[in-house]
Amino acid sequence: MKTPLHEIASKPPLVARHKLSYLECASTLASRNIWILPVVDEEGRLLSACTELDFALVLIGRTEKASSFSTEPVVLGQANDTIVEVLGFMLEKGFRRIPVLVDDTYYMATMSQLLYSVARASTPEELLDEVRNYSTPSPVLDYGRATLGDVAEIITSTPERAVLLTSAGSAKAIITERDLVRAYLYIHRGVEENSE
Repeated sequence: MKTPLHEIASKPPLVARHKLSYLECASTLASRNIWILPVVDEEGRLLSACTELDFALVLIGRTEKASSFSTEPVVLGQANDTIVEVLGFMLEKGFRRIPVLVDDTYYMATMSQLLYSVARASTPEELLDEVRNYSTPSPVLDYGRATLGDVAEIITSTPERAVLLTSAGSAKAIITERDLVRAYLYIHRGVEENSE
């Protein structure tokens, strides 16, 4: 926890030296598996950035089926998993969020929420708290009816940046802002990128 940030940051950072088109940005984000691409000037000063969330905004109103671009099957965490267990699993798998079924309700545990809880922990024992205590109710849409536009609207308005797609009450797929980047590429290039 006391390691300086510059020691764990990606080096060298990936940046763009000119304003990119949406297609160029989406292609770079998907191929590099990153969520943000800073745009800098010749001196390295930040001018703007292209993020995965930009593509949620672009896809609002689209009528394609969301399930066509979702990640299946869903990997669910258990309500009694600890913060440490879930963080370890997420780091190992490269997940930024994981749905958790608590009683009959789906919750979403995000990497940022869990890291925030670690940073706030006053004792090591707090890292053994159940992940359900650090999760929020997940947005849920019907697997067969949800459109990209429906998902995009939710992703732009919730901090979890993910939607569970359910069928008959069971989680069938998850769609995230990264999936929306791939959907954008598919729609605009006709090429589906590798799924997460």
